[in-house]
Amino acid sequence: MPEWMACHGRNLARRAYTRLHGVRSRRRAYQVRLRWSKLAASVVLAVVTAVCTIPSPAPNICSGGLPYSGRRFCLSAVRPGGSMATKIILGWREWASLPELGIARLRAKVDSGARSSALHVDSQWRFSDGGAPWVGFRISPGQRGGIIEATAPVYDEREVTDSGGHCTRRVFVRSVLSLAGVERVVEINLSDRRGMLFPMLLGRTALARVFTVDPARSFLHGRLPISGAIVPIVKSMQ
Repeated sequence: MPEWMACHGRNLARRAYTRLHGVRSRRRAYQVRLRWSKLAASVVLAVVTAVCTIPSPAPNICSGGLPYSGRRFCLSAVRPGGSMATKIILGWREWASLPELGIARLRAKVDSGARSSALHVDSQWRFSDGGAPWVGFRISPGQRGGIIEATAPVYDEREVTDSGGHCTRRVFVRSVLSLAGVERVVEINLSDRRGMLFPMLLGRTALARVFTVDPARSFLHGRLPISGAIVPIVKSMQ
């Protein structure tokens, strides 16, 4: 056999061996990748199964540990010190009461864009009691509440700018606000909200550190009973 034919035969054999070895290597690599993919899928499935089987908290306990009565919703957050702070979620409108003023129930608009809270009064007058300034006012909260007449010490007088950009000087009083089962003392300015849908507006100062707002929902905490209203003490004008 000529030398050139023997050399050509060796080259052909070498190429065939190289191609066969390459096919085997690629097949082995594919099998390894397939094996690792199956292992990863099984791990993911095990993690998802473990997460889904974690028992949920009791339906009447907020995530911060506070009980709630069916319609109360809570939101937990972490304070800078590391402790949990639970806030009560309000809708954009809620039922509220001012027990010290004898208002057992009225609709309030929750407006985090407003700084102070406002209460509609039909009329108001000023007088003194023991040398201190007081204010008397009448209000018709509706919902068969009748006409309520109440008095309160004047806490402050400040300029307030409404949503229309009009600036007026208003009288501020301090009173207990009952909202979503929580009572706290808040500042309220007396204003004429005759053309508004809600006789009361709750601003940021009344919501701070206790409530948060879900603007897509309303009346999350139900309608307050009208019984049990505290009759206000009306002081005689001097």
